[in-house]
Amino acid sequence: MSYRELWVLITRLPQESWTQTALRDSPEHAAMRSKRQNEPVRFGPWALENYQLAELIDAIRQNTWMTQVMVPGRQGPPPPAPPRTPRPGAEPAAVRSLTPEGLSYLQRIHSRREET
Repeated sequence: MSYRELWVLITRLPQESWTQTALRDSPEHAAMRSKRQNEPVRFGPWALENYQLAELIDAIRQNTWMTQVMVPGRQGPPPPAPPRTPRPGAEPAAVRSLTPEGLSYLQRIHSRREET
């Protein structure tokens, strides 16, 4: 078997395989990735699509939570923020909570939208 044939076989492995995970976590690939704050240090056994789906789930949960917070005539403190979907290799995110100032700001924006 030639090196080219071996490389073709390796690159066609599923993204969740140990080999593909090791290739993604290699220092060469780490240097190419941007250093965003929420990006995991290591990809672990998940493929990129899995991380994108986790981000989508978190966005939907956040949107649902904001809708609950912005209900007109709502009394009392806001419900707790939804937990972030756990990701292998990613460090847990800091707990986000809505401050009273933030809640009043969102209510002002919401009331402006209702006026128009």
